[in-house]
Amino acid sequence: IWNLLRSTGPDRSWRADTVALHAFDVATLAFVALFSARFVVQQWLYDGGFTGWLAFARIAMGYPLLGAVSVIVYWAIRRANRLIDPDPHRLSTGTEASDSPEPAARA
Repeated sequence: IWNLLRSTGPDRSWRADTVALHAFDVATLAFVALFSARFVVQQWLYDGGFTGWLAFARIAMGYPLLGAVSVIVYWAIRRANRLIDPDPHRLSTGTEASDSPEPAARA
């Protein structure tokens, strides 16, 4: 999914970087924990007939927890992007590069 979001195609070179790989492992485990906790808690409340608490759990374990997990995923993607390509604008900076399309004037 990360490769599709970056539009780089099937580039698997990021898998060689263990720090980026661990960041994505943490993001994946965060989603596993979220969905597992939702299932366990809500199934237990449903089976017990605690409809009021089930409604509360569905709201509390919905968007608030999804937002927290989204922050973890955002952190992982930013970390991997920094590690894989620390300076994405390195070709347009430096002593010889210019932002203008005209050639540099010589003194």
